Amino acid sequence: MNSSTMKKKISIAVLICMMVVMLSPVMAYASFYYNNTSGKLSGGVYVNDPSKVKVTAITKNNSVIQVTYIPSFSTNSNPIGHDDNNVLVRTGGFRADLPANQAPSKIMLFACNQSYELLSTHQDNFGTTYDLSANDRFHIGNYRVAGNQFFTETAGNSYLQPGARLVDFTPTGTTTINRFQIKFPYLTQLDLTNTDITDFKLTDVTVGQDVYLQSLQRLDTFVVSYQAQPNFIAGHKYEFTMSNTSLGNEVKLPVSGVYNSNVVFDQNYTEVDFYNIQIGNAVVGGTPNSNDGGAPFGDMSNCSDGNSSTQPSTPSTPSTEPTPTPAQTEDWLTANAIGDNQSKNVGKVTKEADKDGKLLTKISMDRDKFKEALQLLKGKTPKEQILQMALKSDENNLSVIIPLEALTEAVNNTPDGIISIGAGSSKYDLPIHAIDPEKLSKKMNMNVKDLQVIIQITNVEDKIADALSRETKKLGASMLAEPYHVSVTLDVKDNKISLNDFENAYVVRSLTLPSTVDSSKVTGVVYDADGKLSFVPVIFHNHDGKTEASFKSNRTGTFALIVLKQSFKDLEEHWAQADIELLATKLVVNGSLDNNYVPNAKVTRAEFAALLARSLGLLEDSSKANYKDVSKLDWSAGAIGAAVKAGLIDGFEDGTFQPNSPISREQMAAMIAKAQYFVDKGTDGSSTTSLKSTNFADQASISSWAQQFVVQAQQAGLITGTTGNLFAPTESATRAEAATIIKRFLQKVEFIN
Repeated sequence: MNSSTMKKKISIAVLICMMVVMLSPVMAYASFYYNNTSGKLSGGVYVNDPSKVKVTAITKNNSVIQVTYIPSFSTNSNPIGHDDNNVLVRTGGFRADLPANQAPSKIMLFACNQSYELLSTHQDNFGTTYDLSANDRFHIGNYRVAGNQFFTETAGNSYLQPGARLVDFTPTGTTTINRFQIKFPYLTQLDLTNTDITDFKLTDVTVGQDVYLQSLQRLDTFVVSYQAQPNFIAGHKYEFTMSNTSLGNEVKLPVSGVYNSNVVFDQNYTEVDFYNIQIGNAVVGGTPNSNDGGAPFGDMSNCSDGNSSTQPSTPSTPSTEPTPTPAQTEDWLTANAIGDNQSKNVGKVTKEADKDGKLLTKISMDRDKFKEALQLLKGKTPKEQILQMALKSDENNLSVIIPLEALTEAVNNTPDGIISIGAGSSKYDLPIHAIDPEKLSKKMNMNVKDLQVIIQITNVEDKIADALSRETKKLGASMLAEPYHVSVTLDVKDNKISLNDFENAYVVRSLTLPSTVDSSKVTGVVYDADGKLSFVPVIFHNHDGKTEASFKSNRTGTFALIVLKQSFKDLEEHWAQADIELLATKLVVNGSLDNNYVPNAKVTRAEFAALLARSLGLLEDSSKANYKDVSKLDWSAGAIGAAVKAGLIDGFEDGTFQPNSPISREQMAAMIAKAQYFVDKGTDGSSTTSLKSTNFADQASISSWAQQFVVQAQQAGLITGTTGNLFAPTESATRAEAATIIKRFLQKVEFIN
């Protein structure tokens, strides 16, 4: 690119229709499952030609059983992608009928004069999984080309400076390509508002000439496409950098850590992949494109057919290639109670891949040992009833399997106890009463011995992370840390049933941020299935230049931290301005379309119910809003239903809720008192307090049904009187008053700082 071209600002209006950049999925080359009840063994292999693979099951008495290749469950005519060596990969399905309750000791694969061994990686009452370790997985994607990444030459949390290198690559195949797109490392900040194509530079290194860049376009949060002119030349090496005329404020890399990136070329669908690149130390030199060794057996076009070759009755591993290491050897996880030096084994820890190839650290609680460890909490004070255990390192993908029977006694004896699992800089605290074995067994009409709960905390899929980032941007906010996903499933024999919430229990997940944050500008959110961001309680503790963020949630979903600051035009110098704007930043209160809050307007019963539901982070449920005057299609139906489910609101004797009526101060006090009791005790707030009355001058005018709630709310510091020490129970509350009470409540129950 010549100097005159560099100075000319080019429009970024060219629309480019390209496929979205996706990093190649990680695949285990084989995975099988044996069902104890039916005796069926089924699974798949992911290799170049699965029809040439012979699969056998080795029983515990060393007998060999053939596992049949099923062409109808295979993709021989339609490959699913390339491995890192550009070998086409296909799926092969296999199945065998074995005796019930006699799981094989291992599974053997034969082809190309090689053999591979799959050992059991997980076993429970329902069956056995045979899988592989992380070393035996490979990426499947587009045709790969060579290249290097240079993001690692810049320090973490720093801007790419003029002349900084990003990537280089060498296209192959067709020469008609002139468009490419880069997926920047996750959480890279791309300011394309004041950036155009002249801030970047593309050079044909082979001939030593700059290539004219015609346009750029942001395709997704971390994906930018570029169009060059003329087309790339196959075999030529190209280097992509920041131009010397860029200002050094266009691209900011994420904080130090391990990230992925890639470059994709359209039309011939080729790519360069970079996995696990270490950003942070500004090491000169970059790294080449990733290569995990590819699929087992490699290109199988000229190798022998494992199904036609004669195999020994007891398989042996040839010396040409060692048997891959099976899943990580199981380690026992130990636990102890707070203040108690006595430790007990509670479960096995393994590393396995799920159905999508994602590597999980799996904790399988042993029913009897876990039950015995929970006995350590008996006789301790509530603050000491914490059964703590710790993994050896940070785990981004964690799966905890708990047999329900192990919790039965603990739920009755120590319901306020906590099961705390630490993993490096993060921690997961599960209240024992969050999982009620008796309730779940009745719901499923099954014996509690046949049920187990699986709790998974994992990284977020790329497509969900991108959608979350788009919603965040719509709010004018930015992401602060990588999101995570929590799922809870009830394992019922061969079926897994999703559980959407923990009802009245708040599970705490704590993680450490690398720097201090302003808690008034950072909000915890959950990304709903309908694409909406909702408030999640988070408490921040700054110490030693870092921040511990503790999420408190009674539901599942995708969670994140965003940086946001909200304000309203009509709040200047209003007495409640600080409280209202704080709650707006937390996504608890909303303004009008013209950016006004209307603080002195009356708040309705539906509006206050919605405020409470949001502040508690409740999952909306319109099916519970069974009032004559509330339609399931009303905007507030979901929030009202959630508040009913939580025991926060009551209707009137005639079966109505009167959602559009202004809420009175005593009605508001009753709802907020019930909300506090819901958080503190997990009940409907109907208990009495030690105080018999308030000190308000108009105490006698408070309705009898509301008196205990007004007393509770005043005792907790949630409500105050008006002029003359009056409570004014029947007066309507304003939007400003409602926001102030909600803010006091959230701070009282430690849902916000």
